[in-house]
Amino acid sequence: MKKALFTLILLSFTYGLIELTAYAAYRIKFGDYNIASLQSAKLEAAQAKDKSAVFVPANAEQNNVIQTPILHPYVGFSIDGKRIDPNCKSSDKTQCASRIKVDTDRPLAKRSDKTAVVGVLGGSFADGTVRGGSKRYFDKVMRSIPEFEGKEVVVYNMAMGAYKQPQQLMQLAYYLSLGAEFDVIINLDGFNEMAASYYGWRDAGLHPAFPKSWNHRVSSSLTKAGLRAYSHKFQLLESRSGLAEWTSTFPVRWSPMINFLWRIMDPGYIDRIAKADAEIDQLFNPSDKNRDFAYEALGPDFDLESAEAVAEYAAKIWVDSSLAMRDLAEGNGARYYHFLQPNQYIDGAKLFNPAEKAIAILPKGGYGNVYRQTFPILIKESQRLIQQNIHFYDLTYMFKDIPDTLYVDNCCHLNPKGYDIVVREIAKTVKADYYPLKP
Repeated sequence: MKKALFTLILLSFTYGLIELTAYAAYRIKFGDYNIASLQSAKLEAAQAKDKSAVFVPANAEQNNVIQTPILHPYVGFSIDGKRIDPNCKSSDKTQCASRIKVDTDRPLAKRSDKTAVVGVLGGSFADGTVRGGSKRYFDKVMRSIPEFEGKEVVVYNMAMGAYKQPQQLMQLAYYLSLGAEFDVIINLDGFNEMAASYYGWRDAGLHPAFPKSWNHRVSSSLTKAGLRAYSHKFQLLESRSGLAEWTSTFPVRWSPMINFLWRIMDPGYIDRIAKADAEIDQLFNPSDKNRDFAYEALGPDFDLESAEAVAEYAAKIWVDSSLAMRDLAEGNGARYYHFLQPNQYIDGAKLFNPAEKAIAILPKGGYGNVYRQTFPILIKESQRLIQQNIHFYDLTYMFKDIPDTLYVDNCCHLNPKGYDIVVREIAKTVKADYYPLKP
């Protein structure tokens, strides 16, 4: 009995010593040890398998909803959602699912003395600004615009993850063609235009005006090598997600040793997934001699030999698309506001605490670092928006004095508190600049 008790005490002491050592190692390597920030980062890592940087033709199922990526004839791609009846007894989920109606399935709202209509366009950051903050917060804040007082405010979220210009332009034209009327159009973008355009060019020779990962979306067949490459990526995504989910469970989420090991291992998964993406792109990248037979996948011929040339071209598309959106919006009775989204990779754009910085910044590589390198080109080109009297506002530095944790990943996305701050800033801007339209 005494021997067993002594062994138990010794094991407990050893375990405690390991945890204390791991805690000290974590603080030395990563800085502040914050459980809430770690849980948020793990959640993002667990969900990454459904937000793959390179398009993977697979369904994502969560909370009894199946989301299927689909091609769209005018905006490139969209999501078809189906809700599963939890009481359905059939083993065939297709028998238990009903399609989730979207805005364009219903008659679109008309602006009037009783109704104000707001449209939001952009990529995942814009989508998060509408849906990722406090419950119905975007709608609530929009109702505070004086010109909307006493009106029902209808918000159309036309943004979607991975969208980049000219998709916002096409989306706006599509809604208008279906009879939509707006009082205010908000375009919140800039990041995907630079980062996604660069990677599409670098990895596949994709034209900067074509949608992100378009060569994968329209592929009609997969070779054995392609299937193996996708399978390898699936395995990595599942392994990363599984590790993040397990380390988030009770009681291991409280273990400094487990959290230290997760922080060491997760970047390795990110790096291996990036290499798998590059391998997939190589497989889907026709050689120059075959480009004439790959127009549907890669787009028109173009002569851009450097990253700088691609960035300049992508920035020009961004500006020209915004100018066209302004003309479309105002020509149809709506005010148009263009906001450049904030991003943590721009020097001085965010006052980081150590825990947030560890989650939000990749030391090298990744979309964020590409954006930082091309940001000066984007800003230079944005002067054309101002010269053309676009109501353009740069939100890059809006978090420069905020030390609170706002970023949840190493791309660009925010927690609800962060998105709420963005919503308030947008509403404040629209209130102060609710300009009269020309007759």
